[in-house]
Amino acid sequence: MARIVPIVLAVAVWIFAIIDCARTDRALMPGKLSKGAWMALVIVLPVIGSFLWLWLSWNTKHPDGFGELGGTRRQPPKGPVAPDDDPEFLARLDAENRFHEWERKRREEEEGEEEA
Repeated sequence: MARIVPIVLAVAVWIFAIIDCARTDRALMPGKLSKGAWMALVIVLPVIGSFLWLWLSWNTKHPDGFGELGGTRRQPPKGPVAPDDDPEFLARLDAENRFHEWERKRREEEEGEEEA
């Protein structure tokens, strides 16, 4: 039984590496190897190719490493996402609109005084 466990584990890692390599986008291939070269490497050299694939593709697929422990998701960005969600932007926009309205009324009053 103890002899079978490493073999089963190696086969499982090999199958996982084949499927993972096949499903990975061509733009995310690590190193300067093409997708076909990686597939051939993983299939021809099962143990070495599989572990090389998993080790080198990890940084490309997971640039943040393991992230937060416990499987928590990343927090959404703090602060506004869009300009209309930003209270400072909305306040500044409102102040500009009030200022332009005040200028318009002042010009109209000045034009009315000049005509009279």
